[in-house]
Amino acid sequence: AIESNIYPVTTPSGRVVEPPAGRSWSLSQKAFRERLKDNRIWFGSDGNGVPRMKRFLSELKKPGITPMTIWKYKEVGHSQEATQQLQKLMCGKKYFDYPKPVKLIQRAVQLYSENDSIILDFFSGSATTAQSVIEQNAEDGGHRKFIMVQLPEKTSKKSVAYKDDYKTIPEIAEERIRRAGKQIQEKHSDIKLDTGFKVFKLESSTIKQWDDNPDKFTEQLEMLHSPFTQDSTNDQRALEIAIKSGISLTASPEIDGDNYHFVSDDKEVFVILGKYDEKLLDELDKERKLPNATAVIREMDNGSETKFNLIEKMKQEPELNDHFSLEWL
Repeated sequence: AIESNIYPVTTPSGRVVEPPAGRSWSLSQKAFRERLKDNRIWFGSDGNGVPRMKRFLSELKKPGITPMTIWKYKEVGHSQEATQQLQKLMCGKKYFDYPKPVKLIQRAVQLYSENDSIILDFFSGSATTAQSVIEQNAEDGGHRKFIMVQLPEKTSKKSVAYKDDYKTIPEIAEERIRRAGKQIQEKHSDIKLDTGFKVFKLESSTIKQWDDNPDKFTEQLEMLHSPFTQDSTNDQRALEIAIKSGISLTASPEIDGDNYHFVSDDKEVFVILGKYDEKLLDELDKERKLPNATAVIREMDNGSETKFNLIEKMKQEPELNDHFSLEWL
């Protein structure tokens, strides 16, 4: 207890109160009087309670509910309820034993996100988080997006999920998002919700990995001739290069033979895997849609002269140098 913070307080009803034995008020007497004068002390609805500090909604960092240390199950649900709700959503089939309650994750989304936030769940399981995000968007008109990440863990061959042709956990999660989105939209038929999503699967790189084992030096020299794996296609190679250059996963390229043109948001990338000559940059400049673009160019066999001429062209023509950054494969 702070001795200077122990003093009597007279309530509006006339009752005199002091802190409990061994305790002190959180404010000094001077600070208390200042807040009392500013109408920031509350003595209960009858004016006879122990003084408490007022907090105004406009002063909170985020609007809505103030977080509590304990979230009661009546407010945020529990595992048994979550299991029953998911089972009902999946036509009575029990695919998960202990899914997270939607209301629990929705409470976290409500408290700790903005209306346009991207919510990432790196161990998404049954995709409870995705459903929670859609639910919260429906309630407050938000435009949050979600990213669910889950290893393609296989379901047991003895499980109900496997018998229903769900061979991996993500397959169950995808169906859960579809059904939940439809159900939430039907419940909020007066508004239009974005319940769509895309599925991306992690693939092996199309670019060969350098091996510094001296015994494989000759094999590694082959990378100078072709940096790509033999079983990959140019479509796959171009997409990987574009993504590594910052292009959105949802971007669709314009394709001219083996040359690709990606544009998404504020990023533009040309991936040149086919033939080209010294006119390449002039041709790309005519197709360019943003102030600055990246050109990722494959090195051709015996094409060192063409490469040199393109680099020199960039140096001699300032506009091209402003419009493009060159990278070589």
